[in-house]
Amino acid sequence: NMDVFNITGPLFLLIGLGFTAVRIGIIEKTAIQSLARFLLYFGLPALLFQNLSRVDLATALNWSFLSLYALGSLATFTIVSLLSSWVWGNTQTLAVLKGFGASMSNSAFIGYPLLLQSFESPPLAAFSFVILVENLLMLPLVLSLLERSVLQSRSVSILFTLRSVLVRVFRHPIMISILAALLTALFKIPIPQVINTAADLLTAAAAPVALFMVGGSLVGTTVRGNRLDISVTCIAKLFIHPLMMFGLVLFFPDLNPELKLAAILLAAAPMVNIYPIFGVQYGYANFTASTLLVTISVSFFTITALLWWLLPDVMR
Repeated sequence: NMDVFNITGPLFLLIGLGFTAVRIGIIEKTAIQSLARFLLYFGLPALLFQNLSRVDLATALNWSFLSLYALGSLATFTIVSLLSSWVWGNTQTLAVLKGFGASMSNSAFIGYPLLLQSFESPPLAAFSFVILVENLLMLPLVLSLLERSVLQSRSVSILFTLRSVLVRVFRHPIMISILAALLTALFKIPIPQVINTAADLLTAAAAPVALFMVGGSLVGTTVRGNRLDISVTCIAKLFIHPLMMFGLVLFFPDLNPELKLAAILLAAAPMVNIYPIFGVQYGYANFTASTLLVTISVSFFTITALLWWLLPDVMR
């Protein structure tokens, strides 16, 4: 179906372009880190601020959607982590990393461009809500469990772990922009036109730069590590996470159909791009880098198939 290919084709073409540019040396591999920083400190904060600061918090904070996405992600995380440690006998750190990979989408760099491509008028509120769930619930949970698995050997108190995690989360530029946007919306603070326009220009740059960066970051990665662990995490991310949303949607009959589709699509994106950074930090560098490479490669086919299946409902 050409309609579906017209949605996913451009996304993966930009990922391929980023990969090729770094592979043949037009862009240095080290420049990819600068692109990531541009997105982390400017592109994504501007995008989130523009989406969240303009909403009427009393009516626009959709608790049904937030609950749906939080439940689907938590359920996926719990199932994968518990199976990994009980059935496959993984260490606590690896079990948490597998659960993290399965339940936290690359909403910003792949999910957001996917929404832009899939809908005539994309439900961008859904993207902002997913970022809230990921940054206020999933990331602190994962960081706490990872830190706990490391600090257990050093017998550090849970309170100390929690404090260090909260400090890390709330110093994150994306968290700062979310909080600034929520305060702006809450107190209806007027934003000068010049700042608005500058933020809109940054927002426009976020999606293409993000896809290009994802491609460039994959150069030099080879598939190494336990094939079973890699396969389990890849399958859980691309199948279990969206299926969990698909099943939970039935319990939210009043939710806007576009938001239901957005939840399924965002859950179908590969895992978050910072996944290998966590792997390096907690001693599973090969596993996380390999899993990200495999999952992004396979996601072209799974997202295309998902859109082909959902296309009658997608608004393009």
